[in-house]
Amino acid sequence: MKPIRVHGLPLHPVFVHFPVAAWTVATGLALLAPLEIAKEAPRLALYANAFGLLAGVVAMTAGFLELVSLPSDKTLRDAIARHMTLAVSAWFAYLVMWVLQMKSLAFAAAVAGMIGFVLLLAAGHAGAQIVYRHGFPGRQESQ
Repeated sequence: MKPIRVHGLPLHPVFVHFPVAAWTVATGLALLAPLEIAKEAPRLALYANAFGLLAGVVAMTAGFLELVSLPSDKTLRDAIARHMTLAVSAWFAYLVMWVLQMKSLAFAAAVAGMIGFVLLLAAGHAGAQIVYRHGFPGRQESQ
């Protein structure tokens, strides 16, 4: 089965920028929320986080669809498993943050956001290893 591509490009790298941007903004605003410097920070952090959660589902779905073209290389499979584990863990950390935001627990939400952000950075690094160290998806998969 061939992976779903648009103009030969995989969809996951296109969609992944949206949750990353939204969660970066959500984390920054959540860090401001307990300080009560900006009155709108908690509400805006909640909206950014909610968008990140939805966009994350789209990005993860696109990533899962890429698995159909996965070569049988064990090292590559291990790298992808590491990336997926970190990305899904980040998503759940931001889900916890959202629940805490809904309960107006600003400090706890900020802590969850920082945990999510660290996991997000690790997932991004693991994803970069898949591309730059293992060459997946490469030109052969996109043709």
